[in-house]
Amino acid sequence: WAMLPLAEDGVGTLDGAGMADPVTPERIVQGRQDLAVVAQAFDELDTRSQKILLMKRIDLLRHRDIADRLGLSVSLVEKT
Repeated sequence: WAMLPLAEDGVGTLDGAGMADPVTPERIVQGRQDLAVVAQAFDELDTRSQKILLMKRIDLLRHRDIADRLGLSVSLVEKT
């Protein structure tokens, strides 16, 4: 789930030297395939785990905040 930085023009990712990888048809296809795998895995999670994952990765909430909002223990949120 590591976020890859975008090039300054918002296209492609930056390599270690700060150079943008070219966007090629092959990279687009691979990206779509990767996204389909992630979407399928997400859909297979139960609703509570989906909520926790979104709060962690999209909303960038701390475990304590997620636990408080969902009425769960911090330990359960950490394990999810």
